[in-house]
Amino acid sequence: MKTHVFEIELEIVGPLLTRSLNAAAVGLDAHGLLDDGHPALAGDHVRGHLLQALDGAAALLGEEDPEVGRNGRIRALLGSASAADSDDAPLRRRLRFPHRFIAADASAAGRRLHRIRLDEDGRVEDGMLLVLHSPLAPGQRARFRGELKVADVALAGLAPAALADWLGKLLQLIPAVGSSKGVGFGAVESVKVSHRLAAESVALKPPALPPANGSSAAQRVGLVFRLDRPFCFAKPALHDNNRFESQAYVPGSALLGALLNHAHAHREAPDCALILELQDRLRFTHAHPLGDDGGAARELPMPVLQSWVRADDGFYDVALLQAPLLIADRAPAFESDWKYADHCALRESGIRLPVQLHAELVVRTAISRDTNSAVDGQLFAMECRRPGDIDFGCDLLIDAAERGPPLLAALGRLLPQALHSLGKTKAEAHDLRLRAPFASAAPQGLKPGDRILLELHSDAALPLRTAGIPASGGGAALTRAFADVFEPLSANSLRLLRHFSRQRYVGGSYLYRRFWQSLGRGYRPLLLTEAGSVFVFEVTKGAQAEQQLRDWAIAGLPVGDSESATGIPAWQLNPYRRQNGYGEIRVRHLSAQTDARPRLLSSLPEYRA
Repeated sequence: MKTHVFEIELEIVGPLLTRSLNAAAVGLDAHGLLDDGHPALAGDHVRGHLLQALDGAAALLGEEDPEVGRNGRIRALLGSASAADSDDAPLRRRLRFPHRFIAADASAAGRRLHRIRLDEDGRVEDGMLLVLHSPLAPGQRARFRGELKVADVALAGLAPAALADWLGKLLQLIPAVGSSKGVGFGAVESVKVSHRLAAESVALKPPALPPANGSSAAQRVGLVFRLDRPFCFAKPALHDNNRFESQAYVPGSALLGALLNHAHAHREAPDCALILELQDRLRFTHAHPLGDDGGAARELPMPVLQSWVRADDGFYDVALLQAPLLIADRAPAFESDWKYADHCALRESGIRLPVQLHAELVVRTAISRDTNSAVDGQLFAMECRRPGDIDFGCDLLIDAAERGPPLLAALGRLLPQALHSLGKTKAEAHDLRLRAPFASAAPQGLKPGDRILLELHSDAALPLRTAGIPASGGGAALTRAFADVFEPLSANSLRLLRHFSRQRYVGGSYLYRRFWQSLGRGYRPLLLTEAGSVFVFEVTKGAQAEQQLRDWAIAGLPVGDSESATGIPAWQLNPYRRQNGYGEIRVRHLSAQTDARPRLLSSLPEYRA
């Protein structure tokens, strides 16, 4: 499993204006992109110019050319947009571009420039003065360097030397980069492409694991990594929305998908064959930012729970209350009514919440080959999260009995190679470490009458029957619907007392067009119960409830796993299943004698960092 590296060097003559992602200083209308004080080009900007040059080459050589035509190998390596009449199947690029091409030999001093527009009399028109900051002064030369990577199998028989030659030819067709190319900005003076093989990745050392717990041989192992660039795993959005807002975590589905994509591409290798054979035995939880000491963290961060309220300048858990009441003669406020100051106060109280990552808005647009200007209707924005030097942590579940040790060893060799092209920005994981699993305690010594607080730490596709639940005033009906789910799920060992939950619909046209339509399944959105929801149970069968809760704590809630009646595989029918990190829970065990009063969060060690 070889990885080829193509180092690209672009010599560019200033001035240069590649729109920066951050706000301009006061008095500036636009400024160039910088990376740690050095002029930079976005990797996607260079890829866009390569695609434009590829279109020009195809126009000269013909669209049926085996290298640059519509089905050519170079186009497959660079990727392309899905066809408008397709099933939205992605045509992803195989070449992995860096986040930035950086001119390490140039400083950020640059030059402040001015542009004006003259009226018919030769005077400056009112309001037509632009103040720009170019990271390169006029006439200044800088060498921008970046590395493209591609797996040997992705070359599809194309020799690495031939690819290097084609990259050099396409780059030579690019006269300039950035904005204002027509007036001499960003002129490309020379290009250079060199090739080498990437160094062999070091296998991850598996940690010493505790013995398997529960009714199965399933074991968890912790995984910690960092990301090399801002990431975007988009939240569900309206069909006509051109802005994607990222989740604050890396979904388990993205990690599992990257691993399986790598295994499929190298299916002849023994490690990959083993992964594909046992893929249904693997599960990644969502990877959350951990903070500076993330590698040593004992537990993963937790969401804000729906049973938490603010009252009397403090935060309380009211999950055990049997009826509403006042706290300090005031009505408590649930999270849905909190303001920004309330969330800040909760963080300052020391609760174990995820690290807040800064947002970064990235704007992309298609450029017309004919006019070199933006194409109408082809602009979109991504609100990304900047990971910085923060660790992300998740657990990997291995449920393979006696084949678990060789599977874990294979994962240790494959994960450093496989976890790339994550999310919309194609982020890559690095500094990977395997460690002991993050805590996921299961209750012991349950007795009939004990109370169980089941907290959802990731969204879960609980199969609720919503037909008989009214739009308003349906609290009792919703509780009965949840009871109808959990009673058979727990083998009638838990009785639902109350819940604090929130739901939302997901799905939409993408799932329908991509997976369901061709298999005859009609459009039907999925209902998710959101992370932070809390369910309060009374134990009716101690030993049975203990076994069920232990299995759920290890492997997640068993929902969305089976095939449908029409034979659609579970991963196509419902992506929100536990193999993809959904249905993650934490269980709190309270005796029947526990005082049913509001519990001050600051006095509960299980919630503190």
